[in-house]
Amino acid sequence: MIRTFIDSGNLIAAARGSGEYSEKSMLVLSNPEYLLLTSPFARLEVLPKVPVHSYPLRSFLNEFFMEPSLEWMRDLNAIVNLASSESERLGLAAMDAFHVAAAILLEADQIVTTEKPGRPIYRADTLHVTHVAEVSLS
Repeated sequence: MIRTFIDSGNLIAAARGSGEYSEKSMLVLSNPEYLLLTSPFARLEVLPKVPVHSYPLRSFLNEFFMEPSLEWMRDLNAIVNLASSESERLGLAAMDAFHVAAAILLEADQIVTTEKPGRPIYRADTLHVTHVAEVSLS
């Protein structure tokens, strides 16, 4: 199993059901080779957008976060403390720092993101950061 932290962009793309990265994000989220990882920060980032945008697959997000196999990093103090140091060290935006910190604490093999290559999240050096378009699915 590849321990994979999925960023909020993938969840939003999948929930929309169409558009850039939607299909690829759905394939990543349904790949049986991935053990999916998340944190309360990912949930907080995506759930408020559901009623505003009326995504066709709005129930998808609730189902994703209730999936029994989904592994959570729930220690908020640990996430915030590590995010603070990673943010300063790598120049990460706050939410990206929370995602990177949660992924590190969950011992993720990778973060799959929709952030464009070259963004600061790609500076994370303790795990592999992969753009969703570059994920090879077998």
